Amino acid sequence: MADPRPHRGGRRVGGPARRRRVPGGDRGELTAMSSLPGGSPHPYIPATETDRARMLERVGVADLGALFADLPEALLDPAIDLPPALTEPELIALLAERAAENADPSRPDFLGAGAYRHAIPAITSHLAGRSEFVTAYTPYQPEISQG
Repeated sequence: MADPRPHRGGRRVGGPARRRRVPGGDRGELTAMSSLPGGSPHPYIPATETDRARMLERVGVADLGALFADLPEALLDPAIDLPPALTEPELIALLAERAAENADPSRPDFLGAGAYRHAIPAITSHLAGRSEFVTAYTPYQPEISQG
């Protein structure tokens, strides 16, 4: 069977993750993602359904819902009050504003030295380093090679 995880070389194997329901006992059902062989929900969590069933049996509970039954419902699925998403320049401005609250005007600042402010998106260095945009060929330049 082919490895469903994408790997180097540009060949994409497998498909999108399939949503499946995991029984949660009297607390309803917990949701998990499965796209890997053996039903593992994540490439870094190698436990299969059989492994999880044996672990639950070992600790003496029937399912995940029973395992977490003592926890208050509010802790299991808390509502998270997040602000709206920001663009990269907006986030940088917000962080600069917050960092300015820590500034001490009585001390000199030796940062910069001619590196003037300009916006370079974080993705730029990633894209510039991709093999599609660079070549291993370097022309011979004797003036540089000789120092």
